[in-house]
Amino acid sequence: WRYHDALETGQKLYDKTLFAIALAISRRVTASGGDLVAEDMLEVVTEYLGDQVFYKVSTTDGSVVTGYASGPAVPKDLKIAPGRPSFFDGSFQGDVVRAAIYRELVSDDETQGWVTIKIWQTTRERTAFAQRVALQSLAMMLAIIGAAGFVIWFGVNRGLRPLVDLVDAVELRSPDDLSSIRRRVPQEVTSLVKSMNNLFGQLREAFAARDVLIANAAHQLRNPIAAILSQAEVAAAASDPEEIRRRAKDVVKAARQTSRLTQQLLSMEKARGRGEKSVFDLSKLTEDVARQHAPAAMRKGGNFSFSEAPSAMPIKGDETMVREAIDNLIDNAVKYGLRDGGAIKVSVAQSGHGKAIVQVEDDGPGIAPTQSDKIFDRFYRLDDSQADGCGLGLAIVSEVAIAHGGDVTHSNGTTTQFSLTLPLHEDPTSAAEQVQAQDMTIP
Repeated sequence: WRYHDALETGQKLYDKTLFAIALAISRRVTASGGDLVAEDMLEVVTEYLGDQVFYKVSTTDGSVVTGYASGPAVPKDLKIAPGRPSFFDGSFQGDVVRAAIYRELVSDDETQGWVTIKIWQTTRERTAFAQRVALQSLAMMLAIIGAAGFVIWFGVNRGLRPLVDLVDAVELRSPDDLSSIRRRVPQEVTSLVKSMNNLFGQLREAFAARDVLIANAAHQLRNPIAAILSQAEVAAAASDPEEIRRRAKDVVKAARQTSRLTQQLLSMEKARGRGEKSVFDLSKLTEDVARQHAPAAMRKGGNFSFSEAPSAMPIKGDETMVREAIDNLIDNAVKYGLRDGGAIKVSVAQSGHGKAIVQVEDDGPGIAPTQSDKIFDRFYRLDDSQADGCGLGLAIVSEVAIAHGGDVTHSNGTTTQFSLTLPLHEDPTSAAEQVQAQDMTIP
């Protein structure tokens, strides 16, 4: 582009010079009465312009007044106006030339009327001029690009150095190092580092919870396993068949406690929301679980009742874990809240907008206010009467509720009531059908 721009600019300048020479030749020819232009004038013009100049002066009938007899052919479509120059490109003696043609009225002793002055010049110097300008521009652009490239390279490296240091610092960390990143970083990545620190914090909490769970599980499993071992050793050493049967029953009891504990430990881990999700009816699910516990409550001489919801309660989540949570609530009520002649009430209803609630109520001894804040902790038991329990039932209920976007609460009064609240699942298709039905209803 710079070359063609220089070529166009040079052509305008050279064309004006060429026209000035044409005027000078016209005046010299008129003043000399048609004689040839002096050679010294052409030499001076050639020396300063760098290209050889030719000319031809002719009359309207085509006769040559002075100059070269031949010259570059004039294009047929070129318009020549009197008193105004016209320019065109052509060839002369194998060279590319730039020509100007000009008509003016002459009145002297030798020539009367209109004469045509045609002057042409080789274009080597014009092309060389455009090339020099283009090369100068190219050199300048390369210098600018090189300088800009160096500045950008230096700036990017300097600007990204904190990120490189951050990468090196993270790579040097051990797998157990989850401390927050405290290095200075560019403002543009501050939010990224903040998010990473939040992630590290969550991982620290998760790993800490895992360590606590493993430690508690190891502690809790140690006693029943030791009991199984001791009872088995005593049974193996006993010779009395009755003693062997009694010890075998103790081994079975301890094994059941260990099995229950391991099952609930697995349930605790699964309750973090990693199970498969599906849509199910909470009311029907609660009824199925209640039916399983009703015989045990009746065998203890208690009254067991279930109140289902007036309509379906669709829940989207892990059906197995929600069943486990409801099972733990009812199981706790049957084991620890049911007295002889007492009652357990299980109900499902809609609570507020878009929520379902499962309530398990018993008229047992209740929970002391000092223990209310601990009952959802892992491995926590209210008293020695729950020695056969694992202390994980209510903790599982809490984990399941949190994983499904709900919560679990309890209240003490004349009765003890546990409430598991879960968000209802809204079906977009059903919602659209309800809106359409409402629109079609005639008031």
